[in-house]
Amino acid sequence: QDPFEADTQLRQTGGGFRRRAWRRLRIWEVGSNLGDCSFLTAALLSPWGSKQPTPLAEVDIVAFEPHPSTVAAWKRSASALVTRLSGSRGSSLQHWRPPKLKVRSLALSDFVGELRLGVPPHSLAESTSHECDFGASQGYHHPCRFITAETSTVD
Repeated sequence: QDPFEADTQLRQTGGGFRRRAWRRLRIWEVGSNLGDCSFLTAALLSPWGSKQPTPLAEVDIVAFEPHPSTVAAWKRSASALVTRLSGSRGSSLQHWRPPKLKVRSLALSDFVGELRLGVPPHSLAESTSHECDFGASQGYHHPCRFITAETSTVD
């Protein structure tokens, strides 16, 4: 039997049934942007309707995104997702908790300090630490605005 599947079932003990013990999944999404991967994972592993009435796992996600306006959008989306998933909790899921979703306004790098990021004029969520002159190869010039992002290492 698959151990992941076993963790999602009620287990009988000598005195009756023990509360559900779901596997906890911890994820870091580095360069999260708008959080597509984080939110898809949280939604797919949580209970939703009659097709998946119980969660596949409890999810703790920490996203790392240096762009301030993208972090703000990420937080709004996370709040909306947790609110929606909390509303789908039935009485059989009394011990289940919605995903923990957190974003850190930080760029992970090989050094601690600050990094200059170029933000293209056409994008809310895109940024780059490389040369930032979009359209130069096509003969027109779209200079980026620049922001400074805090950096940290994983260790």
